[in-house]
Amino acid sequence: GDGDYVDFEVTYNLATQIITKAEAEAVLTKLQQYNDKVLINSATDTVKGMVSDTQVDSKNVVANPLKVSDMYTIPSAITGSDDSGYSIAKPTEKTTSLLYGTVGDATAGKAITVDTASNEAFAGNGKVIDYNKSFKATVQGDGTVKTSGVVLKDASDMAATGTIKVRVTSAKEESIDVDSSSYISAENLA
Repeated sequence: GDGDYVDFEVTYNLATQIITKAEAEAVLTKLQQYNDKVLINSATDTVKGMVSDTQVDSKNVVANPLKVSDMYTIPSAITGSDDSGYSIAKPTEKTTSLLYGTVGDATAGKAITVDTASNEAFAGNGKVIDYNKSFKATVQGDGTVKTSGVVLKDASDMAATGTIKVRVTSAKEESIDVDSSSYISAENLA
């Protein structure tokens, strides 16, 4: 009957969450915009940055800035179906001959490597892309540089699976005859 409230218990499993085609296409479009993002600027004689792997007169020479597209090929299309959900393959990792160093330095620059653990496919399943950590370059203690690809994080503060309680206040009981030609809209019921 009518009452002050009605409680519902909802069980969820974020690991089975699927991504729609529109959601996957929007994410792919955003990822593709990272192609021209500069990870490391060109070096100068006072600031470390990108130098060529070929020295001139035994000294480092400036190279173009390192971009995401130098280290990763971002997929050009999504895969999947309406039934199983859509996904985006992890970006293909590349290698570069460019180095990290200072222009004019006789010591050759350090190699740029891909952190393969920080490059994942995206398919939902309770995960979202952490855009603050994706496609970054980090200088290690020894002067080498690691780049990250697509980094995922948990989609919310909720556990991956669980139960939540939903309380509807000022609840009113309604009967619906699904065979009837008259109807009560879901909006009215809400």
